[in-house]
Amino acid sequence: MPRPPSFRTRILLVVFAVAVIPLAMLGLWLTRAAARSGEEFVRSRLDESLNQTVVAVTSRWVRLRSALLFLAEEPGVQDALRAGAVTTLPASLVQRFDALDPSVSAIVVRDSVGHEYWTLEQPSPRGSLLQEMGFLSLLAVPLEVRDRSSGSLLGTLEVRMSGAGLLPGGRFAPTLSGQLLGLFDSSTGAPVLPLPFDPSLLSAEEFGWAGQRWIADSRTLLDPPVRMVAAAPLTPFVEPFERAARRGSVLLFAVTLTGLALAALLATRLTRSLARLSSAAEAVSHGNLHHHVEVPGDDEVGRLARAFNTMTESLRRTLDELSSRESLAAVGQFAASLAHEIRNPLSAIRI
Repeated sequence: MPRPPSFRTRILLVVFAVAVIPLAMLGLWLTRAAARSGEEFVRSRLDESLNQTVVAVTSRWVRLRSALLFLAEEPGVQDALRAGAVTTLPASLVQRFDALDPSVSAIVVRDSVGHEYWTLEQPSPRGSLLQEMGFLSLLAVPLEVRDRSSGSLLGTLEVRMSGAGLLPGGRFAPTLSGQLLGLFDSSTGAPVLPLPFDPSLLSAEEFGWAGQRWIADSRTLLDPPVRMVAAAPLTPFVEPFERAARRGSVLLFAVTLTGLALAALLATRLTRSLARLSSAAEAVSHGNLHHHVEVPGDDEVGRLARAFNTMTESLRRTLDELSSRESLAAVGQFAASLAHEIRNPLSAIRI
């Protein structure tokens, strides 16, 4: 049968269960909470950045769309679409097209059934090198051309422009270090802004690239039909939180070890008196009634030691009295037996 654990071991087990395990769980929670705090910080900044970008893109598109609708209201465009016959390209349309924002690469005028009437394109120097090499697509946005008098649909004005043309100043202002913006054509899913990695990675909310964990947030607009995705590396922002949590965990571990050492020391001092009492009880059980236990103080253990000493003294006195009584009884028996033995011969002599 295995020997049960000592009282000191039980005390240490109680301290371990009550203090060490909760502190370890607290340290683990702090570490994970630090990582979540960093991730929530990055997500909140991405959300704020996307909201600001949506407002800026929408405002810029409204101004650009107003200028494009002026092209659709040109009398030459309206007359040609209303008559259903292709005519000479109106000079006023060319002038207004040349005055447009350089981000507009081309305009295609079609009738209501999709027949192409005119195509106006910007000179090649104004185009993007990445687009010319086929790495980027132009954003194609169809605008309805309606009769100014009746409002009936005459055709469409397809605008082809670079994605940078939707951003104020053609640039993205990040709110986080390393933040990137992806802009995609909603109809085709093609990227219209350059990215340093595969654009398909931005289809997920989390992805890994360059040995770092990235998170992304997206917004989809109907007018213009684009999908914006803001992404930022999570590691540079989570690492300071995790470093602080690790320092706190190490400090917590050191405090826990110190507490365990103090608990072991106090348990040893507490159980030392109990060990002496246990040894004294074993000595008494073997007949040593002169064993005296030192009284450590006035606490419970001290009162127990005092009571033990009193008990052993009382037991010793009782045994001494019993021994004396047994001796007297033996002497009486011997005297009675002797008297009987002497009386028998005397009785014979007297007879």
